[in-house]
Amino acid sequence: MKTQILLLACYSLLALAGCIKDENHQPQKQAILIPNGDFETWTNLRELAIWTTNSCYACANPLESYLVQIDSLPNSGLYDARFITSQVSPGMADNKFALSAHPATLNAFVRCNMPVADTVRIKITLYLNLAAVDSGEWLGIASTPGFNFTQISIPISQNAIFSDSALVHIEAGSLPFSTAFCVDDITLQ
Repeated sequence: MKTQILLLACYSLLALAGCIKDENHQPQKQAILIPNGDFETWTNLRELAIWTTNSCYACANPLESYLVQIDSLPNSGLYDARFITSQVSPGMADNKFALSAHPATLNAFVRCNMPVADTVRIKITLYLNLAAVDSGEWLGIASTPGFNFTQISIPISQNAIFSDSALVHIEAGSLPFSTAFCVDDITLQ
């Protein structure tokens, strides 16, 4: 009988302890993965899969061909994407995908080598029924220390409650053959 009372007291104490609210515990929002946002998937022609780029793999001049390149010095995984600028245009990539929630931030890891003043960008636009409803943009204007990855967080405007798709746009600098801009591990929260 004493054992049963002791067990009942222990169960009651454990149940009560489980109901106490932890004031310091804040639930984390789940990250929303972007298709190939980790830049791990490339075709056998070294084209970035899923993303639409302005690389011209059929061009005769290799300086105009690979504006978005596979890079093997990633923040995580095996690869990241390197964006360069040719004599004609900056490397660009777009990824449009469906959403089931309205994110508040775009997070990414970037590294940049800018020997001269230049600007690189990452932009996100959220859509609802094909109409742009919210956006956020980051402009990089300096090299990252030691050409190492740095995490950035881009706040996304919150004008709308809902969104059903997103477009992420990445763009290299505007000065030919100067800036190297690498991106890895893009997520939304």
